[in-house]
Amino acid sequence: MAKRPKRVSSEKMKAFTVVKVIHRESNGSAGARTIATIATNRGYPLSRYRASKLMKLQCLVSGGNGFICKKASGLGNVIITQFTITGQALNMAYERRGKPDNVMFHSDQGCHYTSTYFRQLLWRYQIKQSMSRRGNCWDNAPMERFFRSLKSEWIPETGFHSYVEAKQTVLDYIIGYYSQVRPHSHNHGLTPNEADNRYWENSKSRAKFT
Repeated sequence: MAKRPKRVSSEKMKAFTVVKVIHRESNGSAGARTIATIATNRGYPLSRYRASKLMKLQCLVSGGNGFICKKASGLGNVIITQFTITGQALNMAYERRGKPDNVMFHSDQGCHYTSTYFRQLLWRYQIKQSMSRRGNCWDNAPMERFFRSLKSEWIPETGFHSYVEAKQTVLDYIIGYYSQVRPHSHNHGLTPNEADNRYWENSKSRAKFT
């Protein structure tokens, strides 16, 4: 006599759904640790071990990994095809951060950062320029790590059919996944947006006591 299939509990079905949704949001890049952290942050406690088991049962695999701590403010700098795009990224970052004072802009020595056009923008906003030593990627490690995550987690191996498609895909990663969903180890499992919000909330609280 054939055995009846085991009935899956509603709790287990929910766990399957939670893992699958987060995996889909990450474009298939999130591993068990990332999925467990995101699920826990959303109010559904999940261990790394259980997340791994649920992934295996659904044949879900991770397409990449890696963490970075900094919040991405200028989006145009991801795809640099001409100097004006780099300037647009700076304008966007400056506006989004509320036109702050006493700012330092750090980058490598790429020609778009050493151009007269870009340096004039820095002068206009009274931003001090800092550059890595030539040929030393460690001086610009946060951005190097960011690009590694972007390439390994989001960029398709076959590339893009157009500039418009590439730009939209990168924006989806930075705005939709990287900043709002993806946990970062340096931020103790928080997303860049959440860590940024907490920083400013704490700054306001301290200002009230001084």
